[in-house]
Amino acid sequence: IITALARFRQDPDVRIDEDKAEISFHISGPLTHIKVENCVEGTENCVTETVKVPQKTRITRETVRTVYDFMATVALVDSKAKRLLFSFWMYDGDVLLTSHPTVVKINKGEWKF
Repeated sequence: IITALARFRQDPDVRIDEDKAEISFHISGPLTHIKVENCVEGTENCVTETVKVPQKTRITRETVRTVYDFMATVALVDSKAKRLLFSFWMYDGDVLLTSHPTVVKINKGEWKF
């Protein structure tokens, strides 16, 4: 996790504030979406929401906060290029994991990682 966060921080357009559990980023590509998947811990009960976001945006603990103890997977996607720009897990507002950009297939409105 530390290695992943260190590599993630190399992007000059990305800022991580671990104390506030906040990630700020700027993406130049168009049609950028964010996917937030909330899953009840220990179950397969998941709710996925995909919304368009402006090119400059900020993800905070409130972005994925729910009234339950959820694990949320958040992914920023350039749907035009079909690229997963980055993704990370948040648990009760704490950033747990980030991943490198990778190709993502978009099929019938569903994100396929």
